[in-house]
Amino acid sequence: MSVRRHVHHHARIGVSCPHCGSFIRTRSSRSVSPTCRQVNFACSNEECGATYRGYLQLTHIISPPARPNPHVELSVSPPRKQPANDDQPRRHDTPGGPEVPPANDVDAPGAAIG
Repeated sequence: MSVRRHVHHHARIGVSCPHCGSFIRTRSSRSVSPTCRQVNFACSNEECGATYRGYLQLTHIISPPARPNPHVELSVSPPRKQPANDDQPRRHDTPGGPEVPPANDVDAPGAAIG
């Protein structure tokens, strides 16, 4: 019987040292609230040696949770604006698929003339 271990995979946030431009690494962090962490960083360039403190804060909900925590208050992010219907034909999801004419474009190929 095998034992399954929980492994944490941390995503990197591309932050550079403002002094030398090298990547800065997270050295430690602590929870300040359910939506905020205080983070200590250190420059990866040993010759620079700078250290920093910052905050990682969740500010809005993009996709609502299935089981929300009643103690967490975040506003819902406004929906992203869709690009305007321009004159550039789109292609179906399959590469090399047929062109799809822009909606409401009477000059589009195959549009009804009336």
